[in-house]
Amino acid sequence: MPPADASAPATRHGTSRPSPRVLLIAAAVLFAGRIGACVYENRHPGEVRSLVHWQPVAAAESLSHASGRPILYEFGAEWCGPCETLEHEVFAEARHARTLSSTFVPVRLLDRTREEGKNPPEVHALEDRFSVEAFPTLVVYSPTTGRSEKVVGYPGRDQVMRKLAEAAATVRVPAPTVRDSS
Repeated sequence: MPPADASAPATRHGTSRPSPRVLLIAAAVLFAGRIGACVYENRHPGEVRSLVHWQPVAAAESLSHASGRPILYEFGAEWCGPCETLEHEVFAEARHARTLSSTFVPVRLLDRTREEGKNPPEVHALEDRFSVEAFPTLVVYSPTTGRSEKVVGYPGRDQVMRKLAEAAATVRVPAPTVRDSS
């Protein structure tokens, strides 16, 4: 072994290798940092962009009449956890967004009561009209037949897509006509 340099720092057993304890501490710090980053990411997910082609509320009925598609009103709120899950699992998923955009005239309505104390007049009127009391609430409405169906809450991606397909079929069906038998 070569003679030790008097100016070199003293190390364990006269070697220049770091102590295993130092390596373990560094690994533990890095591991704890990664766990902290994962927790932060889960609590603060990145912004998810809806792929649904949302239409303005003012144009919805005329677009519905012109296309023959019922209107899908999506009532939500910024503070609503299930609304965020609906956004992530349905509206930001390409296949479901295409289905919704081609089946319905989709209209997004954001409730601002908690943040601003009141809603814009068109949101207030539609919430009253369809008796919206919870978020999310999805209303499928046909201006042609005047019929509507409502899905309250978020029961999961597959269930909401099935319920919306059923609602679209239901609101399109004209009401049965009563024939005079005399």
